[in-house]
Amino acid sequence: MPKVTVLMSAYNGEKYLREAIDSILNQTFKDFEFLIINDGSTDSSREIILSYDNPRIRLIDNKKNIGLTHSLNKGIQLARGEYIARQDADDISLPERLEKMVDFLDRNNDIALLGNSYITTDEEGSEIETVLLLNDKNDIKKSLVFRNYFGFPMFRRTIVEKVGFYREEFRYAQDYDLALRITELSKMANIEEPLYKHRITPYSITAAKRIEQIKYAELARLLVKERKTSGYDRLDYMSKRQIRKLLPKMTLKERLEQRCLTSTQYFRSAIKYLEKDERKIFLKYIWKSIKNNPFRYYAWVFLIENTANKSVVKVLRKLKRSLVRNILNKKNKVRKEIGKKMKITFIVDRFPTLSETFILNQITSLLDLGHKVEIFSQYPTRDKKNHSDVFRYNLMQRIHYPIYIPIPKIKRWIKAALLIIIRANFKDILLILKSLNFFKYGKSVFNLNKLYRVIPFLGKNKFDIIHCQFGLNGNYGALLKELGIKGKLVTTFHGYDIRLGVDKGGNIYRQLFKYGDCFLAISEYNYSNLINFGADPHKIIFHPVGIELDKFPFRWNDNGVKHLSFVKILTVARLVEEKGLRYGIQAIDKLVKRNPEVRLEYQIIGGGPLEEELKKLVEKLGLSKVIHFLGPQQREEVIQMMQQAHLFLLPSIAEALPVVLMEAQVVGLPIVATSVGSVSQIVTDGQSGFLVPPRDVNALAERLEYLIEHSEKWPELGRNGRRLVEEKYDIVKLSKKLEDIYTQLLKGDK
Repeated sequence: MPKVTVLMSAYNGEKYLREAIDSILNQTFKDFEFLIINDGSTDSSREIILSYDNPRIRLIDNKKNIGLTHSLNKGIQLARGEYIARQDADDISLPERLEKMVDFLDRNNDIALLGNSYITTDEEGSEIETVLLLNDKNDIKKSLVFRNYFGFPMFRRTIVEKVGFYREEFRYAQDYDLALRITELSKMANIEEPLYKHRITPYSITAAKRIEQIKYAELARLLVKERKTSGYDRLDYMSKRQIRKLLPKMTLKERLEQRCLTSTQYFRSAIKYLEKDERKIFLKYIWKSIKNNPFRYYAWVFLIENTANKSVVKVLRKLKRSLVRNILNKKNKVRKEIGKKMKITFIVDRFPTLSETFILNQITSLLDLGHKVEIFSQYPTRDKKNHSDVFRYNLMQRIHYPIYIPIPKIKRWIKAALLIIIRANFKDILLILKSLNFFKYGKSVFNLNKLYRVIPFLGKNKFDIIHCQFGLNGNYGALLKELGIKGKLVTTFHGYDIRLGVDKGGNIYRQLFKYGDCFLAISEYNYSNLINFGADPHKIIFHPVGIELDKFPFRWNDNGVKHLSFVKILTVARLVEEKGLRYGIQAIDKLVKRNPEVRLEYQIIGGGPLEEELKKLVEKLGLSKVIHFLGPQQREEVIQMMQQAHLFLLPSIAEALPVVLMEAQVVGLPIVATSVGSVSQIVTDGQSGFLVPPRDVNALAERLEYLIEHSEKWPELGRNGRRLVEEKYDIVKLSKKLEDIYTQLLKGDK
């Protein structure tokens, strides 16, 4: 019995069939059978298959064309191999594909379905792009309900028999539906290395039936939800007649879009053959392009130009040149508009604030790039001090705060009317009316909350970018877009907003995911959670926050550090539960008791609701002379404190991507932190510091003790940490990348 059955269904695939067959026969792995289903082909496909005198090829003829799904099920039932590998009749398997996939499945008995990354090619086999698929088992399983993350799979025959083969109701996206059902019973994986070449042609299913594929994929996702709630889906019990009603039907608009897409594919192919002077094939494809979209002006121009007499051709060429000029002029106009400095508004919780320097860094960097930035702060600042950049960039003049809403209803209406008269212009009328839409929002419109939320935007209701910091502010941005504020909506998710989604469910961001144009994940932890919440993976971009490197001089000189009798440990954090400061204090207590000969000082910078509770804990432990609370400090003062410290401690129990660890590492402080969130993206355990489990007081104390005993390693650890931050978290580089993200969003709009 063969180890592998390679399964291929061919229907009128004479053009590329020989290449596909050769790519399988030339595999480095030899223990396979090649099962080819000739699905009623009317061209020379059958003759091509019969021309091979190879015992591994098994040809099965369908008397008539029964379709891909039926043919695949027929092949699975006839397969003899332990593993089944899919192969399309116009694609190419790279020589080591079977060998590497078989080896992976042999080594991983828990994996039932295995895919691989692939390379897309055009008709002639020229490479277009390499598509790298997710290769983490957990990420694949979480992400599969949003998109098919499998490329040309190999699966165990037993698992397919167990889930019930391909569903013959699925004309398209049958591989996706099968993968979703296998996921519910077993694990799956992808090989990151590209092992397959996928050809995209005008007549391939991928190109010609794109919209129908999407609709069938949506049906597959709907059935997944049904199986999760009840253990089965409607296809398990519905009659064939009922199923036909359920299957996706294309609207007239979708059919027209489909024909336009197909026409475009044929037109591109026609031009390629014209360039090669293959006129017969050119005419074939140009007619197909016109047939699918008779209003494609260019197709008519090229057809007549290559078939009509000279006088007609001259007229057409003049028309074509005129059309090209108009198109180029429009493109240049778009480029100029995109090249202009953008009008960007930030929606934040509080501004300015001492703790969220990452927002300040982003704003000042965009101002340095020449963009116009305004800031809408939900609440006024509580901090008595401000960072110097707030004054240097004159940011107080760019801030808009919410308008106080009077409690008495009469005063509320009068104030709203006066504000509208003062601030609004003619273009704002529709915005005001939408915020008072009784039929949509019901009686809640009479409290005027939505109207007061849009009043700050009256007279300035068009932005290029609306950038919301934190998911809840993104919900506010979604409301503004729903009401008619123009601009691309970008939301950066940080820490507490992700934890809120985990606690309450991703539905709290449902409106944001509907109206948002881009979601920035500052860490891998955030990225995977956004997918779990239901955000469109295509709209999620990994974009971390960063710091201004030149403001943080390196702490150590080249002479190294001798053994010290006095050690200063520093923590910079808000005094809240998530920062785990009580565990840090308890670790210091253990450290002091173990090393009474070492003079130790632990400084905590920051304020918050737990300040009194933590101070009482310090008094209870008798550490008032060792641990000092310094309160909130300006960035310049924090940098100065870091320059004087020896070690940095962050005992958090929950984090996303803490900026303070970037700052401490750039200064060169060895780190002791907890392995929560995406802290490991900043601190490399054993190279720039140490990571320990959260709430583990003993581990915190042991790592601090080790660093105190090995002070000669501090400069090396510091240099490693600074190098990592310079490579990944330089705000100058990240701001340019953010500018590119904005530009791409605007280009898509144009």
